[in-house]
Amino acid sequence: MAGVELKTAVVTGATRGIGLAIADALVKAGARVLIGARNQDSLDSVCARLTSSGGSVSAQMLDLSDFGSIDTFCDAAREEFADLNILVLCAGTYEHSAWDMQMTDALRLAMNVKVLGNARLAENVLPSMSTTDGHIVFINSSIVRGDGKGNPAHAASQHALRSMADSLRASVNAKGIRVTTIYPGKTATPRQASIATAAGRQYQPDDIIQAEDVALAVLQCLEFPHRTEVTDLHMRQTKKV
Repeated sequence: MAGVELKTAVVTGATRGIGLAIADALVKAGARVLIGARNQDSLDSVCARLTSSGGSVSAQMLDLSDFGSIDTFCDAAREEFADLNILVLCAGTYEHSAWDMQMTDALRLAMNVKVLGNARLAENVLPSMSTTDGHIVFINSSIVRGDGKGNPAHAASQHALRSMADSLRASVNAKGIRVTTIYPGKTATPRQASIATAAGRQYQPDDIIQAEDVALAVLQCLEFPHRTEVTDLHMRQTKKV
């Protein structure tokens, strides 16, 4: 896609699932990509795979629960790219929670990683974002459309992430930076497989959204002329169950 070719991009949570699919799609479209995740071995493996076909990819460890790790990652991003075009915030955590089983512990972890961690990263990267075609993409969850029954900590943190993205958009639009939030429903990822197993449900990945579908949505949002901003995009599987 011509609109992404040669642009600079940072993708977090990029060693599996949706994050990996987005990084792969950006590399194939010709972007120069820095990927971040917690596991160095996984980063090395993904980086080798993405560069094997000639892609421009570098990797840096990133733990969103650790401000020191976030700051080091942002230093690497600034060293790699003097002018950053695209930031995709896909890293996060998922902890099952319920009001009768130490919900606040799960909530603390979810807020520290998904809200405070992403806020710290975005705050540090903003000075390097291009004001001619900068674009920040948050990968959220369809749980924000419901009441959070069954996982209140996850729901609360995703609502907070949505509010953070909205407030960021209000702050940076005037500088020429776009902010998009994508809310996928059930997506065929290792996390979704684990969730189904824990719940005792049969996992049928072919019937739900694919990670590559979300990556395609991200690319399409990036492709719009910069005068136009997709603020929120909700995705659902066609066959509801």
